[in-house]
Amino acid sequence: MIPLAEAWDSGASTWTAVRREMYANDQGAHTSLVAVTARSNR
Repeated sequence: MIPLAEAWDSGASTWTAVRREMYANDQGAHTSLVAVTARSNR
């Protein structure tokens, strides 16, 4: 997983807005974080 700020510094600043949005919203990667409630996390 690469933080958005690191991606930006590493070249994402030259990507199109559509590509940056797709990267930021990619939930298909096995390394993506998954938001859960505190109860689910216990």
